Amino acid sequence: AATTHEFSPEEPEIDIVGDVAVAICPFFVVYELQGKTYREKGHDMLVFSRSTGQWRVSWRTMQTKPVE
Repeated sequence: AATTHEFSPEEPEIDIVGDVAVAICPFFVVYELQGKTYREKGHDMLVFSRSTGQWRVSWRTMQTKPVE
């Protein structure tokens, strides 16, 4: 339902402790929804767990805030 006009990812910040990793992936996005254009900065936060040598996403959340 939304049209993305611009998406600019920034350098992720990754912390690893043992078999758990947390990645914070900031971004800037411009999109259109129902005829209105939105500009937002935000980040995805992903928590990974490692089992038998493979990393898998255990949890993900995304937060955004409007940019004027």
